[in-house]
Amino acid sequence: MRIHLLVLLFAVAFTTRVDSVVATTDSKVTADLQYKVVAGERNLRRHFSATQKSEEERAFSAWTTEGLANWAKSSKAAWTDEQLEQLVKKGTSADEAFKHFQFDEGVGKLLSASNLKRWETYVGMLNNQNPEKQVSLIKNFTKAYGDEAVAKLLYTAKSKWWTKDVASEWQAALFKQWIHEKKNPDDVYRLLGLMWHNAYTDPFNKMWWEYVDAYAKAVSKAKI
Repeated sequence: MRIHLLVLLFAVAFTTRVDSVVATTDSKVTADLQYKVVAGERNLRRHFSATQKSEEERAFSAWTTEGLANWAKSSKAAWTDEQLEQLVKKGTSADEAFKHFQFDEGVGKLLSASNLKRWETYVGMLNNQNPEKQVSLIKNFTKAYGDEAVAKLLYTAKSKWWTKDVASEWQAALFKQWIHEKKNPDDVYRLLGLMWHNAYTDPFNKMWWEYVDAYAKAVSKAKI
């Protein structure tokens, strides 16, 4: 009887011990698992945080680069009166100065060029400095793009309300240059590529008649 009782007590004690060990082991496993989960979450958060930060930094860098590029591009129009005066004082010729104004987007964008007004101001300053050696406002453009291309651009732009005023002003400057160069109406007729057989259907025939009128007025005033 005592032996059975001892065996029973031993069995109960052993079971309790095993349960305790299992519980402890489970507790450790659970704690370890929880630690690993928490650590994993932290690492994941750090990863996403670092990734997000990296993406934000790249986005900011791209934005900054683009912003600087746009700023550099817009700075083409940043000629101040003081800078223009310095060009004049240094004796910078119109041909040399023309290179710095960066009219490099083609004749089609001439009237929308950001530096166009600044060029007009510069030529005005240059002519005031040298009244006996006047510089043509438009000569550098015809040298760069050709008389015909510039003339046809200006005449076409006159038909649009948003460019009519500036195009009319520049066409007058072009006619003045042609008169100064002693181009008679026949010269301009050929320059514009007009043909007698289709002169009345050519849209630039009207421009030629406008030049004939300007030329006749210049002759009457003995300017040529």
